Amino acid sequence: MAEQTRQTIVWPLIFSYRGNVFGHRYIAAVSSVSRVLGIREDDGIWLSGVQPGGIAAGGSDVWEACAAYRKAFVGVLADIASSVGDFREFQAEAARLLAERDDAAFDDWTVAVEGIRTSRLDWRQMQQLPVKPAAMTPSLAVTLKSELTAADNLIDDAPELATAA
Repeated sequence: MAEQTRQTIVWPLIFSYRGNVFGHRYIAAVSSVSRVLGIREDDGIWLSGVQPGGIAAGGSDVWEACAAYRKAFVGVLADIASSVGDFREFQAEAARLLAERDDAAFDDWTVAVEGIRTSRLDWRQMQQLPVKPAAMTPSLAVTLKSELTAADNLIDDAPELATAA
């Protein structure tokens, strides 16, 4: 059973993202892996950032919540890109974003990982996700793209969410 916290079920997740962010006269390729809490409540599913913290989105099911979280995550990156002057500033601010950890959410995430390891899984939607090691280190790589090619049209078909165990 996933960890019970304040009458909600909390699930430890790993969120992956890969895409391009357009800034002032530059294009940045961004690839990240981060920790997220999946929270099932009466009104649906909420995804809340652990590291980076401060990003949250919800939906009626885990797939809708993931799409909303991805949109919120990309929105934060776009906001950073629009508020800085050049690529190096974007790179520094994106690194600062990743360093923002919600310590209370991290504690909940860690407890939920232990719950996954010791109990039978009971949240059906989350059972459909791949499982990745919880020992992962959140990362965010930002590289300057010198030009766009047809390969940049490819959609990343890797799962954006995985259960941490």
